[in-house]
Amino acid sequence: MSSSTPPLPPKPAQRQPPFASLPTIKVFNPPQGIHSRKVDEWCFTVCTQTVNNRHRGRLPECNSVCLRRVFPFEVRRLMALHNSRGAMPPLPPEGQPEHIPWYLGGKRGKSASDGSDADYDEDDPPMGIPGQVIEPPKTWKEGWYLWSIGSLWAFFNHTHQMATTLENIEPNGQVKRRRVPTPARPVEVEYDNHTEQQLLIPLPPNTPPIIEPLKKFLAPTGHVLSIFKDSITEGHQVEFFRRVWEKAQTDEPWLLARNTFTRMYTRWKGNADGDENDDEQQRRR
Repeated sequence: MSSSTPPLPPKPAQRQPPFASLPTIKVFNPPQGIHSRKVDEWCFTVCTQTVNNRHRGRLPECNSVCLRRVFPFEVRRLMALHNSRGAMPPLPPEGQPEHIPWYLGGKRGKSASDGSDADYDEDDPPMGIPGQVIEPPKTWKEGWYLWSIGSLWAFFNHTHQMATTLENIEPNGQVKRRRVPTPARPVEVEYDNHTEQQLLIPLPPNTPPIIEPLKKFLAPTGHVLSIFKDSITEGHQVEFFRRVWEKAQTDEPWLLARNTFTRMYTRWKGNADGDENDDEQQRRR
């Protein structure tokens, strides 16, 4: 005797929302802030090696250029740290004016007499030697920065900075020491500093004004051209050329040229005779 299960009742059709069959547009918000996937630094390294250095086992000579973008949320984190600790984290030493050439807005290679202009708060100027203004250290700002690195070890040190945030970089340019837990005791990982082989420049750089010195240099030329323009407007140049043309129709220009040539020849002949007389006197002696 066979038994069969009764068929299940059909499921009621679910009601779909209006326009469910039409194609839709979905908007995805990418992660922002510290969770963002945007690239904030690009580095390009070029290395060269010689046959002699390769034979001696020496490292190649490398130069790197890194382009770093500081986002607004990074500056806000630094400002929060400034409000809590009372000190804004400064740029690394290679980004301070003392290490930047003068033609890129720094002080290196610039005379002391040119450093009279200082960027500081007039209500609370920094104290120092009387008669000398001490500028506060440069700090991070939103925008682009260019890193120039002149050795392989300096680039390795920079890669450690790429693995951390701005608030974890000490004022000397080193990454804050990380303690690696071990069963015996904590070990402090230290990194070398290569400030002299690096250069940090904000983009665009604070180049010294070039137009103002050119204006001062060309000021006499502009004054002369202005006088010449006024003389043309008032008709003096027309009168001058009219008188020149009238004189050219007479024999005065030819007489002037003849007299000039005669005097020049006489003076030259006299100098030649004087040299011969001096030679004869020296021979007699």
